[in-house]
Amino acid sequence: SSLDDIKYVLNPTFTLKHIQTLDGNTKLSRAIDGSLYLPGIVGLNNIKANDYCNVVLQALSHVAPLRDYFLREESYTNVKRPPGDSVYILVQRFGELMRKLWNPRNFKAHVS
Repeated sequence: SSLDDIKYVLNPTFTLKHIQTLDGNTKLSRAIDGSLYLPGIVGLNNIKANDYCNVVLQALSHVAPLRDYFLREESYTNVKRPPGDSVYILVQRFGELMRKLWNPRNFKAHVS
């Protein structure tokens, strides 16, 4: 349903089986506007000339062990964090970004 599609775009999930097939995947996905894209090869919004940061994030998203770890939200959601630890939020957001970059059901071929 449409609501399920929206939920998945906001919080994509990946199974271990799906993650294992990512490196060999050459199947293009279709965005809602009809454009084709390859999951993992999508643009990032460039806000206030942060393109240098986007390049680093794109490169990190293609380091397979790092990508695979962050695609499984279960890998890091139960990590105990010390009080006042702001790095934990960075870990959560980086994981969210990885899942959105590799989402085969994105509405558009870039991530906000």
